[in-house]
Amino acid sequence: MARAAPEALVLGLDRDPEAVRHGEALIRGAGLADRVSLGRGNFADFAGPGPFQGILLDLGASAHHFGDPSRGFSLRRDGPLDMRMDGAAGGGETAASIVNGRSEEELARLFRECGGERLARRIARRIAGRRGAAPVLRTSELASLAASCRPPGRRRGRVHPATRVFQALRIAVNDELGALSAALGRLPGLLADGGRLVVVSYHSLEDRMVKRAFLAARDGAPPGTVEVRTRKPVVPGPGEVARNPASRSAKMRSLGRTRPGAPP
Repeated sequence: MARAAPEALVLGLDRDPEAVRHGEALIRGAGLADRVSLGRGNFADFAGPGPFQGILLDLGASAHHFGDPSRGFSLRRDGPLDMRMDGAAGGGETAASIVNGRSEEELARLFRECGGERLARRIARRIAGRRGAAPVLRTSELASLAASCRPPGRRRGRVHPATRVFQALRIAVNDELGALSAALGRLPGLLADGGRLVVVSYHSLEDRMVKRAFLAARDGAPPGTVEVRTRKPVVPGPGEVARNPASRSAKMRSLGRTRPGAPP
């Protein structure tokens, strides 16, 4: 907000009601309640009102999701195997219902396609064998099962051995790729002349979708009216990663709508 025009108005959306309440408290504390409005929602369903000078999608899960073990996102702190971004308020299936309800073949495909997990088949087989005795209901149980499929020398390190499995489940629980696809098909049309759409993604599946959608939006518009402003994604430098390690996998791409009469 400090760099926005004095008359700028900001609309923010988040699926998590806790995040909305926290954001509203910050806004009131900063004296910005007359310029910033927050609401609970999914950007996949957002359709206006427009046009907008700027639209930003930050596709990452927030720190409080990983920091609160009761939400079921944490690899290192035990909690219920949930992973719903909107918590119980949103209903829907949980990570536990997927782990215990889908077939071994379906789990292997999910871990491979949404997590890029090389040992997807082995991990799915281990889960299927374990749940035959009792359902897998805790994050610590799943993390241990996934880690046990690695060679002993590869079960420790900076990246937890269950990271890709947890990523795949989070994507499935929250239909993250479906939501992104819907948003990318709609949001470029809400840009004002001179406006920009910026997307920050955190894994290769998302980044490929953003790249392809931006190219499709450019090619489907009248020549010269929409431009892809980032030929390659912008990534954080060493200094930013040192200050904020969570940014290390971030990739930013930008799409712009040109102003009439602006030079090419």
